[in-house]
Amino acid sequence: MNDHEFLFGPLLSSQRSSTSALIPEDELLGLTWALNEKENSIWRHSLHRVYFTASWGGLEGTVGRQRVAWGDGRIWNPLDVINPYNPLSIEKEERLGSDAILIKNYFNELSFIEAVYVPKRKFRGENSIFLGRCRANFHAIDWGIAGGKKAEELLIGGDSAAQILEGSLRAEAAYIWGSSLRKDFIRAVLSYDYSFTNTLYLLGEFYYNGIGENKKESYSKVILKRGEQNFLGQTYFGFGSRYDVTPLWIGSCYGILNTNDSSLFLNPKIEWKALTDLELSLSYHAFLGSNTSEFGPLQEVAFFQVQWFF
Repeated sequence: MNDHEFLFGPLLSSQRSSTSALIPEDELLGLTWALNEKENSIWRHSLHRVYFTASWGGLEGTVGRQRVAWGDGRIWNPLDVINPYNPLSIEKEERLGSDAILIKNYFNELSFIEAVYVPKRKFRGENSIFLGRCRANFHAIDWGIAGGKKAEELLIGGDSAAQILEGSLRAEAAYIWGSSLRKDFIRAVLSYDYSFTNTLYLLGEFYYNGIGENKKESYSKVILKRGEQNFLGQTYFGFGSRYDVTPLWIGSCYGILNTNDSSLFLNPKIEWKALTDLELSLSYHAFLGSNTSEFGPLQEVAFFQVQWFF
C-alpha cells in the first residue's frame, strides 16, 4: 500500500506528534521518504504494506511490512502493541505496518494460533518483539489469549467479543510488567456499539490506563514509551456516532473524555463521496479543558481533506 501525502499548516510545528497517525517506532526497514519537510509543511511518500505470503493447508506465513492488528477495542487496544494508532490523529483511517515475520495456523475460519517476531533497526534482542496469540469461538463468543515480550517488558492478556441485544460487546485487557524504568500496570477496555437500520451508528467505550495517574498534578510522573497509545490519565470514556445523511454525504462525531481532569477531545466530521475514487471531508479537532489538563493545552484545528484512491 502506497501513501503519498502533502501536509500543510501551523499545527505541524506546534503539536505534530499529538495529531499524527504515525506513532514512531524503530522499524527495521526505512520505507518512508521525506521529499520535502519544513516547519509548517511535509511532503512524503511511504510504503505501509510490502510483504510476501505463502500457505500450505491451514498454515500461513507472511514476511515483510504488514499490519498485525490485535484486540477488539474501537478506540483503544491494550493488546495492539505492534501497530497501535493515535486516537487523536487527523487520519484515523491510516493504519501503519511493521517489518515482521508472522506465522499463523488456522483450525477453522474462527479459530487459529499465531506467532509474530518484529525485529528492530538496531537489532538487539531487548528492542525486538516476540508475541503469540490463540483465538477461538465458543458458543458464538470470540475468545483470545495473548502473551510475549516487547523490548524488556512482558505482556499477557486476552480479549472477547459477542453479539448482545443486536449490538457488539467487546472486552480486552493486558498486564505489562518487567520494566526497569516504570511500574507494572494493567490496561483494559470495555466497549459496546450498535448499528441501526437507518445507518445510525453509536459507540461507547471505557478505558482503564494503569500506567496513568488519576490526578493531573501527577501527570509528570507518568513514564511513556515509543510505540504506545500515550495517555496521561487513568480512566477515559470514548464515544462516537455516524450517520449517512444521503448515500453520498456522511456525518460523524467522535470524542474522548478524560474522567480524571474532565478535559475533552471532540472530532466532528462531514464527508462527501464526490466520485467513486474521490472523497472530500471537512473536520474539526476541539480540545476542551484547563491549561493544566491533558487535552486543554492542545491547539484546536480545522482541516479539509481530499482523498483520491487509485
